[in-house]
Order: sequence, then C-alpha cells, then structure tokens
Amino acid sequence: MTRYPHGGTTAPIVASPYGPRRGGAFSFHYGTDFVGYDELKSVLPGTVTHAGWLNSAAGNAIVVDSRDPLSGRTVTVCRFHVGAIAVRKGQTVLEGQTLGRMGFTGNATGPCDHVEIRYWAGGAYTTENPTEWFAARVRPPSSAGGGAQPVVPTPKPPEQEDDPMARIFTKPKDGSTVYELKDGRKRGITNVEWTVIKAAYAAAGEKVPYARNVVTAADLARIPDA
Repeated sequence: MTRYPHGGTTAPIVASPYGPRRGGAFSFHYGTDFVGYDELKSVLPGTVTHAGWLNSAAGNAIVVDSRDPLSGRTVTVCRFHVGAIAVRKGQTVLEGQTLGRMGFTGNATGPCDHVEIRYWAGGAYTTENPTEWFAARVRPPSSAGGGAQPVVPTPKPPEQEDDPMARIFTKPKDGSTVYELKDGRKRGITNVEWTVIKAAYAAAGEKVPYARNVVTAADLARIPDA
C-alpha cells in the first residue's frame, strides 16, 4: 500500500507544486512542498539510503529506495528540509513509519515537506510530479496484499540535489545542448567539455547529477546566463 507523505490516504496541502515557477533563482521545481502536518511518514516500505545533512539547499534529508508497486522499478523518494530525523542510513522501514519531523533546514522559507520522486537509469535520474504519482498509487487494488518489498539501495553521491544552490546538468526535451545549472544560472556545455565532465565523475566513482527530460527550452530561457 502506498501512503501520502503524512501517512494518510487523502492528499495533503500543496504549498509549492512541481514544475515551472516564477520568481526566485530557479525556474523549475523538481519536487512538491507539502504542508499542514508535523510527522514525515514513509510512503512505501523500503531502505533508507541517506539520513542527515545533505547540503545548504536541501538541509537535512531523508532518502528511501522502494519498489514502485505499479512498475516494479526502484523508486527513490527524497524528503528535504527535514527538522528532526528518526531513522538511520541502511534501516529498513515500513509504509506509514515515522521518518522524522517537518522543518525548514537548508534553503527553505518556512516549514515544509519537500518530496521528490526519482527514477534512476543509465547513471542519471528523471523526476515525476509527486502529486500525480501519489494519486495513481495511494488507492491500491482491492486484491492487493503484502505490499511492496524493500530493495537494495542504489548508490548515489549526496551532491545530487537539484535545488538552485547545487550543481546539476540538464538537456531540454526540445533541445540538444546540455546546460549546467548552478546558483540560479545556466551555462551551455560544449560536447568536449561534457565528455570531460562525465569522465571526471566516473573517475571519482560518482554519478553525474543529470536530470533528463524535465525542462523545455522555454523554461531554460527564463533562467539567466552565468
């Protein structure tokens, strides 16, 4: 059974939705900010892959890898700006289990539960709209039983936070140029430089923070150049 981030079966209040947004340093929000509750609950059974400080943008973060009950793929559910953490890395959690408490650590203007839904493939991840993702999964089939099982976590470097204060690379859905997004600004990457960057990450044993098919050329046009 899948639960909403507050542990219930009804959708919580959305303070900031997924998708393009105006104002601020970054024009695309890769998660959804939920509010109106205190305890953060696990949405699926899974394995905690990160529990602690992530970076100045995300603040305290809790990351859980689970098996998607619809597709069977590994889904990574990220919770950012956490106030208090009640789990540890490597711990197995059940759906509805308390992970921590809402806070506003990192780059947040107030208490919220920033939730991101990530799928990894080929060394990069894509994101999905959390509101739509939950709506498709919170009501399980009447014949469902047993729920999803924890899976082996997918290693990933802690720097892969797609907030404006972190470094991330992206290619628009309708374009061919790779861009570096950092500190709320964009910079086009040449093919040669992109090859060097990927080689550097590989040499360090890390995955390139590369978000594919999540923005359009119009979205990028609203981001100032570096």
